Amino acid sequence: MNDFDNIFNDQPQFMSVAARKKQIAATIKNLTDDGLNLSPVVIKGRKIAKNFWGKSWCENIEAYADSFFNRADIGRRYALHGAVIDLKITPGKISALVCGANVYKLTISIAELTDIKQKQLINSCSGKIASMLDLLQ
Repeated sequence: MNDFDNIFNDQPQFMSVAARKKQIAATIKNLTDDGLNLSPVVIKGRKIAKNFWGKSWCENIEAYADSFFNRADIGRRYALHGAVIDLKITPGKISALVCGANVYKLTISIAELTDIKQKQLINSCSGKIASMLDLLQ
């Protein structure tokens, strides 16, 4: 079992949203008092993503929901309740700190396109994308 699995299996049976938010705020304070520079995810409303790329990322993750049981729903709840207390996006890597029963570090690595692969992609799309709408679709 890895840290990712612990996020979903190591939680108390029930904790109210108010209690969870209080726990998250205390964790953020402790970590910032220790000198960590956090970039928490703040979501206003019920929509996690607002732009095309974010929505596409969420749709892609949700496409795997059956493979990951109910983890997509749990992850959405964590994000909506402010439990993603740090999110850093750099080329080829996304890392986050998530406040559950403990603080968990998650890392997603994404292979960057090499110059050759990027040129191949551009060549295969040339003449097939007439507009921005075509590209988005």
